[in-house]
Amino acid sequence: MPTGAQNVLMRAYAARHGLLFLAPIHEDFWVRRFALRSLLEQLSEIEGVIMTSLFAMPSDQEIRHAAFKRLYESGATLHCVIENLVVHDAASIDFAEEVYMANLTISQCPRSIPKNLLPPVNGYSSFSDKGP
Repeated sequence: MPTGAQNVLMRAYAARHGLLFLAPIHEDFWVRRFALRSLLEQLSEIEGVIMTSLFAMPSDQEIRHAAFKRLYESGATLHCVIENLVVHDAASIDFAEEVYMANLTISQCPRSIPKNLLPPVNGYSSFSDKGP
């Protein structure tokens, strides 16, 4: 998603929830990783972080858990706009991790089932079959 569109989404989200929106995280991977680290170091000065998506969090589970832990310990919140998810306590961290991992699992699932593996339904061998 283009950075400009992300900014519009995050600003609108912040306005709807009465949050102050200061600056976006750039979409480039290395800049984003540095910016997240920088934000985590500033948690004593800010109330939280607004991200376009939970999936902008690091893909490395250990790094992601460390970021969640840092947010939790500081009392800050993580707002994930697209998922409409607020991470603010242990239960919401667990839920966010479940959503993240479910997405990884779904991405590895088959997209279709070969016709020869489909069971007949009411005498029809497929949706295009004329049936009995």
